[in-house]
Amino acid sequence: MLGIAWRAAKLASLFTGKPAALTSDAARSSLNESLYSNEKIKHTIGIQFKPLKQSIEEVCEGLKNN
Repeated sequence: MLGIAWRAAKLASLFTGKPAALTSDAARSSLNESLYSNEKIKHTIGIQFKPLKQSIEEVCEGLKNN
């Protein structure tokens, strides 16, 4: 399906003269799942990250108070 989408974007770009919004490389990479680890930075500088849920709660609380 993405193959059709990037080809359609390329065809549209030929008519508009603008670069295609979706390229074959972008379509292919959108199917790959990339996982990253923060262990190296945590070990190197001794930082501890907040859990995502806690960060969201703090931001929402700050926005409610303003």
